[in-house]
Amino acid sequence: MSKLNPEHQFPHSPELVIQILAQYDLPLTRYQLANSGIENLTLIIWSGKNQYALRVYRQHKKSDDDILLELNFMSALRSNGIPIPHICQSK
Repeated sequence: MSKLNPEHQFPHSPELVIQILAQYDLPLTRYQLANSGIENLTLIIWSGKNQYALRVYRQHKKSDDDILLELNFMSALRSNGIPIPHICQSK
């Protein structure tokens, strides 16, 4: 599946990923591009022995309220026993 408007997506690089992870006190071991989704960028991140998914929304596509609604919905699913990963909102 190809990305819609890849020029509007986060231009990932090791340096930029390191800057993002530093906000959470996570060192970067390695990362790879996840080939899922058509609008957002998802990176699989390894930090030490832990693995994370970093999702970066396409700029100017969703409002902060829309993203917060999605985060709250995922939290509600997790609270009701559905195995959803814990989502950390950006700082």
